[in-house]
Amino acid sequence: MISYVGSGVIWDIPTGAPAWVDDGGPVPAISGEEKPTLLEGQLDAADEDQRQAATVPVEGIDGPVLLISGGEDAIWPARRTAEMAIDRLERADFEYAYAHLTYDNAGHFITPPYLPKSHHVFEGTP
Repeated sequence: MISYVGSGVIWDIPTGAPAWVDDGGPVPAISGEEKPTLLEGQLDAADEDQRQAATVPVEGIDGPVLLISGGEDAIWPARRTAEMAIDRLERADFEYAYAHLTYDNAGHFITPPYLPKSHHVFEGTP
């Protein structure tokens, strides 16, 4: 499984509507609280039960895991939540290979070199 600027927790969308549903019902998520990005403290404002319910159970993945994140992601705390996922894998003695590649100056839009980028929206350096 490869997670490209993904999140180790599930978020709702800024309107408060569920981003994911399972069997017709909303999947537990951290609230976007109608903020323009998910970097406005929502993860820290959620209580421990909310964080646990919204955490992606990565230890149940049946194969290798690669997480890719940027240190200047302006959409959500991809690096932080990827590190949370790596911690879960370590605590579970995950049987497959796993790694987290993170790039300090990259934003939410990580692409191969020389492709056009719009860093004013997603932050990071081209």
